[in-house]
Amino acid sequence: MKKFILGIFIVLLILPMISADIGPKPTVELRVTNNDTSLEGEFHARLFKCGDAPKDLLDAANCENKGISMEDCERFAFTIPDESDCEWYPDKWTWNRPCKNSTCHFNYHPPTYFRAVILYEDELYVLPPTENQAFNSIFEFDLGDNSTINEITPSITEQNRSHITKSLILTLIIELVIAFIWVRRNWRVIGTVAAINVVTLPLLHIFGGSFWFIFELPIIAVEALALRFLGKMSWRDSFFLSFVMNFVSLIIGLIWIFTGRF
Repeated sequence: MKKFILGIFIVLLILPMISADIGPKPTVELRVTNNDTSLEGEFHARLFKCGDAPKDLLDAANCENKGISMEDCERFAFTIPDESDCEWYPDKWTWNRPCKNSTCHFNYHPPTYFRAVILYEDELYVLPPTENQAFNSIFEFDLGDNSTINEITPSITEQNRSHITKSLILTLIIELVIAFIWVRRNWRVIGTVAAINVVTLPLLHIFGGSFWFIFELPIIAVEALALRFLGKMSWRDSFFLSFVMNFVSLIIGLIWIFTGRF
C-alpha cells in the first residue's frame, strides 16, 4: 500500500511540471555593444561548437519554437573550418530566444568551447573561439572590435544564489514529501534527507558546471549512505528511497526544461 501511494504521488508531482533537483541549468550570457553603444531592438545569435557537423544545420523546429523567422534561421546554417579536424557548426542543444536589450541568453548546457555568431542589422559577426568554464558565464563583445571577447563572470552572482535557493526549496519540498510518505513520522530519516540536500545541492550547482549530470549517481550514493548510517534505514530501503527521490526530481526538472519553463 505504501509503494502504491508513493507511485500515485510521483505521478501527481510530474503533472504540474515543477522544477527541482535538476535546478538551474548552465548558461552563457553575451552582452553585445557596437562601438561601446548598446544595441537597440531584437537581434539573433547562436553558439557554434566544434566537431563533426550534422547534415541538418537548419534546425527549423527549434528556430520556430524560439520565435526566430525561417529567413534568419537559414543565415546560421553554415559551418566554419577550424585548424584542427573539426568544423564549427550551430549547436542545436543550446537554446536561446531573440536577444534583447543588447544581451543574449543561452541556456541548456552551452558547449565548453564555442564560437558565438551574431546576426545584427542583416550582417553576421563571427566571434573568436571562447572557453566556457563557469556555471553561469558572462561575456562582453563589441561589434566594432570583433577580435576579442572578454569574460566578466563574477565568482558567484546574486542570480546564482537566487537560483540555488529556489532549487533547494523546491527539492526539499519534493524529497521531504516523498520521504514522509515512505517513513511516515520517522523524523530521523526526514531530518537526514533535509540535511544532506542542504549540503549536496548547492555543491552540485556551484561545482557541477556543464557536467552536472555526472554527479547525479554519486549524489544518490551519498544520500543513500546518509540514510543508512544517520537515518538508520536498511541498505535496501536507503538506496531505494534515495534513487526514487532523485529520479523524481530529475524527471520533473527535465520536463520543466523541455517545456521551456526555466
